[in-house]
Amino acid sequence: MRLLRMRHKSGGSDKSGLKFSKKDSKIKRLGEGISGSVDLYKLKKIAGFTYVVKTYHCKEGYESNKEYHARVLHEYQVLSQIDNINFIKVYKYSVSFNGLNVKIFMQTGSDNLFNLLRRNTIEPTENLCLWKQICNGVRYLHANHLCHRDLKLENIVVDKNGFVKIIDMATCTSTSDKSIGVVGSDHYISPETITSIYYDGGKSDIWSIGIMLYYQLNHKFPWKSARLSDSTYVAFKQNNHLVDTCNLPDPIMNSENQEVGIESVLRNLPRESIPLLSHIFQIDPTTRCSIDFFYNDNWFDAVASCTESSRCSFDHSRLVLV
Repeated sequence: MRLLRMRHKSGGSDKSGLKFSKKDSKIKRLGEGISGSVDLYKLKKIAGFTYVVKTYHCKEGYESNKEYHARVLHEYQVLSQIDNINFIKVYKYSVSFNGLNVKIFMQTGSDNLFNLLRRNTIEPTENLCLWKQICNGVRYLHANHLCHRDLKLENIVVDKNGFVKIIDMATCTSTSDKSIGVVGSDHYISPETITSIYYDGGKSDIWSIGIMLYYQLNHKFPWKSARLSDSTYVAFKQNNHLVDTCNLPDPIMNSENQEVGIESVLRNLPRESIPLLSHIFQIDPTTRCSIDFFYNDNWFDAVASCTESSRCSFDHSRLVLV
């Protein structure tokens, strides 16, 4: 299935049947930046129902109103076409009379996964379920010829039913064309995003997925950035090869007492995951695996995860705090 071509619309229609009102109560501000703000609201007509409003007020001087609306509503246009349990839902959007304030009404969720990991004790097995749910969402996205390009723990939330939701689709683009431009956060971005003008956005997503798992299980990143200015990454890069066994050799250290090679990363991940993760952490994107490759891996297949038809043994909904 290929998603419909994204087109700008002059108005937003709410297909959820929800009736949003100016009388709805704002609970709190969730975030604020240069481009706008994010607020949590409580619907007046349905007890206990909350939703999020993302407000943009960041029109650039060179933009016409039409260009500005197309830019900030790109996320809405993408999410309105996605029908998958692992993506946040959008309800509607509205544009102010002068065209400067644009609001997107969307589903609420937990705090982002990066903050959840810092604040809660999440066992490795539960983290694997959350990670596999992320992978399921990315597989859906790639199957529909789209890539996210800014996958990170900060762009993952959990809903009240315990399902992972991928958010912030502002950098999402088609995989039919090469991606261009450095987007995302330093910890998560792939090497080719930095070194190449054009790159495969889907393969960049795969690298980010690997970084997310590494942090989930180790509570630290393997390096600050996949740049030659980062000595830890340079040590990893020195011997980047595929590993087809779960047994790793003894570590080889450099003069700075850093382990050299891909083993420096794989050694900190589940033993049975080593073959798959070695395909994920390939510096050369042409040898890096696709998301479909995951689903032919025995270790990945054995990871219990929550879907619409089955659940793991953990109650992820406890992570949702309003």
